[in-house]
Amino acid sequence: MKHISYLLTAVIILISLCLPFEVTATEVGGVITRYDLTVEEMTTNAYSYTEQALNYAKENATDSNPITVTIPSGTYKLNGCLHIYSNTKLVLQPDTVLIKTSSSGNMLKAGIQTESNYGYDGYKNITVSGGVWDENFKGESCGMRFAHCSNVTLQNLTIKNNKNSHHLEFAAANNFKILNCTFTGYKRSNSADGMAVQIDNIHNTSHFPSYAYYDDTPCKNVTVKGCKFIDVYSGVGSYSGVAGSYFSNIVIENNYFEKVRDKAIALFNATKSYIRYNKIKYATIGIIFEYYPSDGSYNRLFAPNSSTASRTVKSNTKCTISDNSITVYKYVGRSNSSGIAVYGGVLSDSKKKSLGVSTNNLLVKELLINNNKIKVSGSTSSGLWLQYMYNSNVLNNSVSASGSTGGYNGVLMYHSRGNYVKSNRISKFNNSVMLKSYSKKNDFYSNKFKNASGFGVSVDNTSGAYINYGNSFKKNAAGKVNLRGNVYGSFAAQLKRLRVEDKQLKWFRYKDASGYVVYRSTKKKSGYKKLKTVKEKPKFKTVKVKNDKGEEEEIQKEIKKDRSFTDKTAKKGKKYYYKIMVYRKYKGSFIYGSTSKPFKIKY
Repeated sequence: MKHISYLLTAVIILISLCLPFEVTATEVGGVITRYDLTVEEMTTNAYSYTEQALNYAKENATDSNPITVTIPSGTYKLNGCLHIYSNTKLVLQPDTVLIKTSSSGNMLKAGIQTESNYGYDGYKNITVSGGVWDENFKGESCGMRFAHCSNVTLQNLTIKNNKNSHHLEFAAANNFKILNCTFTGYKRSNSADGMAVQIDNIHNTSHFPSYAYYDDTPCKNVTVKGCKFIDVYSGVGSYSGVAGSYFSNIVIENNYFEKVRDKAIALFNATKSYIRYNKIKYATIGIIFEYYPSDGSYNRLFAPNSSTASRTVKSNTKCTISDNSITVYKYVGRSNSSGIAVYGGVLSDSKKKSLGVSTNNLLVKELLINNNKIKVSGSTSSGLWLQYMYNSNVLNNSVSASGSTGGYNGVLMYHSRGNYVKSNRISKFNNSVMLKSYSKKNDFYSNKFKNASGFGVSVDNTSGAYINYGNSFKKNAAGKVNLRGNVYGSFAAQLKRLRVEDKQLKWFRYKDASGYVVYRSTKKKSGYKKLKTVKEKPKFKTVKVKNDKGEEEEIQKEIKKDRSFTDKTAKKGKKYYYKIMVYRKYKGSFIYGSTSKPFKIKY
């Protein structure tokens, strides 16, 4: 029996005359509350009766007076696409199952094709809760589709058995929440990407059909939390982007992924977003973050539809990938299988012109990769694949490979610069760290590199690194540090005979040093900042000595073995503390020793 409460008896009579089924009215505080569909109605024609209830809600629900449509327990065949509108809640029982029987179309979508909306102003205040939506591998359409919408919540439901499409797809959405849902079952017979939850662009009819207007409105304030993705092709995220249009505040957290053939989590053109506390158990790529298409395919990067749209490139992502547990197993033939992959890139001149952007460089900056645990299975995958990543932090991650040969590289940096890499634990790869293709000025502090079949850190002929004291190298078969073909050990050097004489720091020259870095602070135990780099420039003179045969020969003898530093910026009447660090340089790379103990000078 359906129960409807309303304001006027006349409204009851009018509605009952319009609907092809009996309406029994119940008044609750003078406010319309809900439709309860019956087992008889759902068994007779689940699509027709549910669609009529949703249409009633379309005509009568308001912001202050939403309407709930409920579907009873049971298994029902759905031979058409349901349409849901603003201020509507569609509630299924936990054991309600809707099975798709039509060979095309979606199971549920917001609105109808003839409606056109801008921005987020189409559909609002929608909740879909509970039950199982079984696509039954019918057709090649998404299970659910939403666009031009705001304040949408999907919770405690299951969408399963999709073929060559997405379980759920939405675009131009603001405040879209997916909570405690399950996505499972997928068949792929073509090259479809098959993202279980696709966060999309509202760009054109072929890309996202039936939801004009195509105004490139990005999704923002999206939460995917507590969901399960099991036995799907790809998990959740965005696969393409519009130049100058960025998704923002995308939060993907506390989700579980198992047997994901391609990528578990993907973000394209995202800012101020978070991927955290997810458990990924077997995926070819755990997490991929793109500002540039990883496959080099420009058909995933669009020019804006409007000539007045912003085409400003944003490199400062302010995004965080943290506290995720990732196990990599290579299901599909990607050359870049990895736990976490980051892709910036450089546009061709022709593509830059067609997009109308001001720069070729689509760099990823200000990305934090922190406290992730990555396990790589097999010998053809890497832990972290970082391409065109600048000025970002890689901190406290545990990255390991299984198998006798290990993976490709624990951390691969390709055209990446100015990154801070600290307190990571990397083991059982070919190289723990590999720097390639003009990757320079990357700082490595207090990392543990062990059990590599190659090197702890390997730097190619175009790259450079700052390898600071405190990195630990254990059982790296080929050596600790490979700088352009030259093998070095770690540089645990500490200056000897450092002293203060007449307000001048003096020390004994360290063998093989390229120079010394002087740090200063007004406090003994903290606050030290770099003050000066003193390059090693030994002076020699020619002297004559007798060799073993008693013959006289000329040799070069160092004139002065002491080194010194005078602080010309010190202020009279103040006291300062100084530390000095020795370093060795080789073609753009620096290996640093430990700092000396502090020395005080009062001026």
